[in-house]
Amino acid sequence: PILPALGVLGMVAIPTLTVLVATSDGVRLRWVLIAIVVTWGVLIGNVVDPHLVDWRLWFVGAFDTAVVIIGLRRGLVATFGVIGAACALGIAILAVRGEVALVPLAIATFQSVTWGFGAGAFNLLLGRAGRRIGDQETERAEAVRRAVALVAKEEELAARRGALDAQVVPYLERIAAGEELDAQAR
Repeated sequence: PILPALGVLGMVAIPTLTVLVATSDGVRLRWVLIAIVVTWGVLIGNVVDPHLVDWRLWFVGAFDTAVVIIGLRRGLVATFGVIGAACALGIAILAVRGEVALVPLAIATFQSVTWGFGAGAFNLLLGRAGRRIGDQETERAEAVRRAVALVAKEEELAARRGALDAQVVPYLERIAAGEELDAQAR
């Protein structure tokens, strides 16, 4: 049987779940994703006439924001897992009612799939950019380490050169002055 109260519950649940999916982490996020699947699936199963694409599938588009957030936070697998599980649950409920109609549901869900794919792809690109930035930061840190090591070597060489000059220059000055060096100095 169709329950109008489920539509009202959906109007409250969808924005609430959207906020929760944006603010939850870890185990709590998993429970929020499960709640989205159940809410979405039950709303699909509560459609008055699943053979028509009209306002009665309003909630599919209402989940777009949640789908985008899932795509950005969890990636493509989680996004399509939620969409697929919700549609499968809804189809199962419709099948129990004897009213399975896949085409209207596919048409209504196309927008969510598109948003999910876009957000998931954007998440992949952000991840790739983050890894590249991390690689460049690692390379930069290695270059800084090598530069610091080079400066330390140059300072060591300068100190050695200064010590050598302190030992050798007096003898060179004596030789330049024409002084005869003893055996030990030679």
